[in-house]
Amino acid sequence: MTFKSVMQFAIGAFMGAIVVAMIPFPTHAVPIDLPIRKVPDANCDLSDQDKVANAELTFNEIDQKGTTPSTWRQLSNRHCEVQAIEAAEDYLVHGKSASDPQRRDILFHIAQSLAMNGQNAEAALLVAGAKDGNHSKSAEFDWNTYLDGTWAFLKGNKTELKAMHEQLSAEPGDGNEFNAAALNGLLNCFDKPYAVATTRVVARKISKHFVAPVSLDSVNLLPGARGPGWPQAIQSANVN
Repeated sequence: MTFKSVMQFAIGAFMGAIVVAMIPFPTHAVPIDLPIRKVPDANCDLSDQDKVANAELTFNEIDQKGTTPSTWRQLSNRHCEVQAIEAAEDYLVHGKSASDPQRRDILFHIAQSLAMNGQNAEAALLVAGAKDGNHSKSAEFDWNTYLDGTWAFLKGNKTELKAMHEQLSAEPGDGNEFNAAALNGLLNCFDKPYAVATTRVVARKISKHFVAPVSLDSVNLLPGARGPGWPQAIQSANVN
């Protein structure tokens, strides 16, 4: 190789390096499974007056529909989980209209908000306490199996979670189908935090309510299986 050809090769390589350096490569890799859960809203206020007003609301107003900004539902929608827990706890003490099944729903939702904050041990304890001691399976809702599966996830027991998912999947009813999909999400993201596992896309059809894939901001925004009138609450939930 002559001196001239060597210089031509060197110059070509140098110019090629400049061109490559000008290509705008991303500065960091973005994993496809980043959590969808957002940071708390700037407005997470919950005053004593808010709690007094909440106490006058019905269960559907504070938990299912979230008719005011200070309800558990709206606070959780804004990712203000600490205040959502506080609002729900105060309603359990001072609320005037919640039945026992509705109180179990609220207790479960407090557990979900705790889990969203990474407090799995505390959340698992409340999930266990939200079970129905007089439970009998119905065609629509198997509340205790759903809670057992959620508890298993929070305790890191994949074997039991899988068993509860299989059991619930085999039972009839739209409520059981929906909650089985929720357990499936926990199972598929077993090694992830609860806040991540409950923001995965539920890639299945929920009969009469959703067409797959359904992007759920978080499953805790949807009512527990025991909630009265769950189809209406599901249809009004925050679904993308």
